[in-house]
Amino acid sequence: MLFFQSQRSATGPVNVAVQYSTDGTTFTTFQTVSPGNGAFVAFNIDLSAVPAIEGQPTVYFRLVGSGGTGATGTFRIDNFQVQALTALAAPATLTGRVLTANGAGIRNAIVSISGGDLPAPRYSRTSSFGYYGFEDLASGETYVVTVNSKRYTFTVPTRVVQVNDNIDGVDFVAEQ
Repeated sequence: MLFFQSQRSATGPVNVAVQYSTDGTTFTTFQTVSPGNGAFVAFNIDLSAVPAIEGQPTVYFRLVGSGGTGATGTFRIDNFQVQALTALAAPATLTGRVLTANGAGIRNAIVSISGGDLPAPRYSRTSSFGYYGFEDLASGETYVVTVNSKRYTFTVPTRVVQVNDNIDGVDFVAEQ
């Protein structure tokens, strides 16, 4: 989003071209606005319809006035702001194994995940080789992962995990 306020004198520019550039040299007009005559007018310009600036490390903006009737007219800009929103990350997965102290997989253990954006805990039962997994987790969230087994106890049965991308290797090892 691009936000600014502008005003002109009676002889100042009637139209203002809002332009962008990704190289600082070649500018493209994507909207024209009319500043207030003697009073500030606010403009909110949605940049999401400009695919050329998506993902660019630097974007240049300029405002070019035209249509004034006098050489001494004025044009003022105030509160110029550019607000960039981060695109939502793709859902992430979290996987791991539940193992005996000698490295064998523990089957039928229950692994739960809670926290983050989850409205309620989710559960996964381990496979015959001890594997479990959770899909469709929100990136940027912190989750609590806990293991429970009828036959085994764990020194560390709960782990707190920050999910920023797919995570593999959230393993739990049973006590001797």
